[in-house]
Amino acid sequence: MPDPDFQKDAQTRNRPKTQAAEIEHAIRHHITVNYDEDPELFASLASELERILQGFAGNWELIAREMEKLRQKLVAIEQQETHGLDRKRQMPIFRTLSAELFGDTKPDEDQTGQLVNLTQLLFLAIQTEIRQAGFWSASPKQKRLQGELQTILLRPEYVRLGAMMDKYSSRWVST
Repeated sequence: MPDPDFQKDAQTRNRPKTQAAEIEHAIRHHITVNYDEDPELFASLASELERILQGFAGNWELIAREMEKLRQKLVAIEQQETHGLDRKRQMPIFRTLSAELFGDTKPDEDQTGQLVNLTQLLFLAIQTEIRQAGFWSASPKQKRLQGELQTILLRPEYVRLGAMMDKYSSRWVST
C-alpha cells in the first residue's frame, strides 16, 4: 500500500474528485503490482473498486469516502493473521480454499486449523512436483500432481471440511 503519509497527502486535496482520483490511482497500482501473488484476492478488490466507481458515479464525496474504506481494507489485509503460513506463497492458497469451502462464512477455530494444515500439505505437494525438471512440459507429471492433490483433498480429515464433498461431487464425479 502507499506510504504512511499517503492519506495525509490525499486529505490535503481540496476537491473530493481529486482525493478520489488519487486514492483510486494508489489502489489500482497496488492491485496491479500484487495481482500475480494472489489473483483471487486482488480480482475481488478490483471488482470492489469498479463497483464503487459505477455505483456512486458522479458523487465524488461518496466515491472518495468509499475509496478510503477500500484502502483501509487493503491495509488490514496486509496485517491479517497468517496462522503461520507464508503471506505471499501460502496465504493465497489458504484464502482460495476458505472462499471455495466456506464462501462468506468465516471458518471456526478448528476449521481454520484444518485449513492451515491442508494448505501446507497442498503447498508442499505442489512445490515438490513443480520443481522437477520438465514438469511444465510433461503431461504425466502434471496428471500425477492432480491426482496427488485430489488424494490430499479427499483424506478423511478434510473430506467433510466445509463444502469439500459438494465441490468434489460437482467437479470430479460428473466428469
